[in-house]
Amino acid sequence: MEDIFWMSEMKSTIAALKKMDCAEGRSNRDRFRMESEVVLTSEISLVSRNQEIKMLEAKIEEIQDKLDTFNATTEI
Repeated sequence: MEDIFWMSEMKSTIAALKKMDCAEGRSNRDRFRMESEVVLTSEISLVSRNQEIKMLEAKIEEIQDKLDTFNATTEI
């Protein structure tokens, strides 16, 4: 079933999204240059990242329900 592969891809995408640093704004995170301030810019906002993760998790759950129904109703 192709759905199993899509679930795997979505889970990998979620893992990658969760690793992304979404920090924005001024920061002096660099331990070695505390006197200078750095302006951080993220590629995706924290809100957008979390929405994307929720959407992917919902799709995974949908596919899992479909697979569970298939497994419960199919005889070998």
